[in-house]
Amino acid sequence: MTQAQKFLSLTDSERKIKADDQDKNGEEQEANQQQHKIVSLLPELLAKQNLLTQDMATQQITINNLSQAVEALQGTKISYPNIPVTNPSLAPTTASVSELTPSMMKSVELSPKE
Repeated sequence: MTQAQKFLSLTDSERKIKADDQDKNGEEQEANQQQHKIVSLLPELLAKQNLLTQDMATQQITINNLSQAVEALQGTKISYPNIPVTNPSLAPTTASVSELTPSMMKSVELSPKE
């Protein structure tokens, strides 16, 4: 191998190393951009999760209020263990709305609780 060929080979090797480095830098930049996107979305996702949790609690209170109205009309207490509760203070103690008959639903007058 002549000196000129060695020089060209070395240059080719250097070009290959440089290209590999650029590829790695590009991949690192892309990974950093994705990580930045995820981190920037995190507060928004946490806020939405908080709103959904509040909505679930409100729905559970509505279910409890409806169940209490049905209990008052029926004079009996019916438990329903199948509804998952995330907050123990909101634990259900009466029948779920899905268990009410249409005639029961018509007879229940909804009024805001204080």
